[in-house]
Amino acid sequence: MNFNRIHSRTKFYIVLLTLAIALLIFTASMAYSQIKRMQRSAERVARTYQVSDAIGTLFSHYFRLESEDFREELLEEGRFEENLKDYMAEGIIVFDSLHGLVRGNASQLKLLDDIQALEDTLYENLVFAGDSINGNAKIVKGHSFPTRKISSTLFQIRNINDLMRAEERRLMQARKNEYSSNKFLAPLTTLLLGFFALFVFLVSFLLIYRNKLRVRESQAFLQNVLDTTDNIVNYYEPLFNSEKNIIDFNIVYANECNRSYLGLDPEKIIGKPISRVFPHLMLNGEFEQLIQCYEENRKLILDREILAQAGKMWFESIITPMADGILVTIRNFTEEEQVKEELVSLNERLKDQNDELLKLNQEFQIQNSIFKDAEIVAGIGSYIWHLDDGSATMSDNLYRILGYEPDSFNVSYQSYRKFIHPDDLEIYDRLGEETVEIGKSTIQNYRVIDRKGKIKHLYIKGEYVEKEGRPVSFGVVQDITSRVAKDEDLRLRNLELERSNAELQSFNQVASHDLQEPLRKIQMFISRIAGNNALSRNDGEDLKKIGNSAIRMRSLIDNLLNYSRIDFKHENFEKIDLNIVLAKVTEDLSVRIDETGATLAVDKLPVINGISFQMEQLFDNLISNALKYSSQNVTPHLVIQSEKVDCEQIPHTFYKTAKYFYKMTFADNGIGFEQDKAEKIFEVFQRLHLKSEYSGTGIGLAICKKIIENHYGFIYTTSEPGKGSVFVIYLPA
Repeated sequence: MNFNRIHSRTKFYIVLLTLAIALLIFTASMAYSQIKRMQRSAERVARTYQVSDAIGTLFSHYFRLESEDFREELLEEGRFEENLKDYMAEGIIVFDSLHGLVRGNASQLKLLDDIQALEDTLYENLVFAGDSINGNAKIVKGHSFPTRKISSTLFQIRNINDLMRAEERRLMQARKNEYSSNKFLAPLTTLLLGFFALFVFLVSFLLIYRNKLRVRESQAFLQNVLDTTDNIVNYYEPLFNSEKNIIDFNIVYANECNRSYLGLDPEKIIGKPISRVFPHLMLNGEFEQLIQCYEENRKLILDREILAQAGKMWFESIITPMADGILVTIRNFTEEEQVKEELVSLNERLKDQNDELLKLNQEFQIQNSIFKDAEIVAGIGSYIWHLDDGSATMSDNLYRILGYEPDSFNVSYQSYRKFIHPDDLEIYDRLGEETVEIGKSTIQNYRVIDRKGKIKHLYIKGEYVEKEGRPVSFGVVQDITSRVAKDEDLRLRNLELERSNAELQSFNQVASHDLQEPLRKIQMFISRIAGNNALSRNDGEDLKKIGNSAIRMRSLIDNLLNYSRIDFKHENFEKIDLNIVLAKVTEDLSVRIDETGATLAVDKLPVINGISFQMEQLFDNLISNALKYSSQNVTPHLVIQSEKVDCEQIPHTFYKTAKYFYKMTFADNGIGFEQDKAEKIFEVFQRLHLKSEYSGTGIGLAICKKIIENHYGFIYTTSEPGKGSVFVIYLPA
């Protein structure tokens, strides 16, 4: 059986049938379109007749005023106002009817607007005539009625009547022509398309009928295959000898389940006899049953137990006779047998699970108790608020926050309102309105007054859900009174800090000008006195000491200014190449480096975010210290290294703002110091040596520490007397 050929033909006929249906739909739609166009044309013609009738009705209404009898009837004494009101109401009805009919015709609508203006004039004249009657004016036939004015108005209305009728005659002619055209084309188009569709259907019918029987057989087979995709599905065709007796069956089709269950490749067994693929069938009598099934056209069901790749398995074979062979469907019911064996153990597991559920329930009760205790400790309560009727429930601790015992009063949106601080009632009402309208609110803080009259600050966070078809807001409420108090205290401290900063700024100004001015004068007078040859040698030495003290005092003031000007603002952070910074600093220190014969060994330094002049000051201080505190008779040598490390590799505790940091070390071979002084040297005015031994103000390393902290970094040092010092810096990468 050629399944590919059958499948291809089926697809061809499906395409052919789809094409025929599409043509039929197209034919029907074209015919429908023609009919609809003809119908619309007829409706337009009918509408033109309706408009013409409505025009006649409207203008007949106006021209009744030319009738003497109608005027007398209208001016009937005692009934004029009633008659006039009826006449005007009738005119409005007729006018509105015509206005609705000509909607979409701009020219006719323009003429109707003109008529409406004339109608207003006409009714004003009629009202004037009515006023004369109400004033008991004597009415002589035809004299109290404003005939001249009405006739003038009616004359203008008659002109508009002629224009509207002319427009409708033009439209009538155009629509009759359109209707005649559609009336001719619609039947002809429908007939031609109908014949074309009939031709396509006849061709399709003849092609489909030719293979009807073969497709029916294939369809039955394919349907059986599709219905048994989870089982082994094989199709066998009999092999006959010269005497027309079945001697074997040829495997025509085998699905993938042969591979899964039996380890047989379907493609390799197709085309082979079952005596070679399944030799056990020839030994246990099943081959004779297959022959009997085919010859007697009788369905068979066989059960067997076999050993396969997966171990011991149970199969049910359903053998179905077909036109040219037999279909063998093998169902694997191994799981069913295994389920039977597992039922006993399942009951035992259910019992164990039941015991586990009881244990979990006890744990849940314990956790619920812990949660309630946690609410009390954290000052948190919870609520559920039904937005449709305002009813609510609160947790026990929320009652306690308000100063009440749990469930001591019924909760609702309105009853809770009495606890709100008077100044926050507007906020609370807005919170309720926003939550009801959109399910949430931007308001998260308000104040309440508890049972003892104490004001408490609450933080609220709610979420919107639908519970059992009802809109609900549920959330938590936290007592943040202590936090608000701390925030207020922090605000006051910040104000105090700002005041201190202002004082420090004032000190900077004094230090930069007022303190340095006397020093400049001292230095000036010393210079003058030193030029006096009458001074003794001792006096000259004393003046020299005074001058050195003044110079040191000025250096101390400059360093203090530098220290105080290093703030913690980061508006000026930019990309800084530390290699460029180092080159600039070494150039500035080149004279001292040459004098000492110092050598530097430097790794490639990173690029960081920072303030350039502060980095220059940092490098200057560290390198200057290495040159200053060098050992006698030893050439200074400074090693600067850099590497990138993970923040978790840094053993020291500080505020780490980045995942990675640059670690830079400045190692010298100087005099060193005791390790217990490692933190002291970073304090202001702290020195480890006498001024007579080493110059300096004791502020340089304090400035270094402040610069590093300003860049979110960390600095420390390790040292040993006579073996040099190592300064380690961490800066965010």
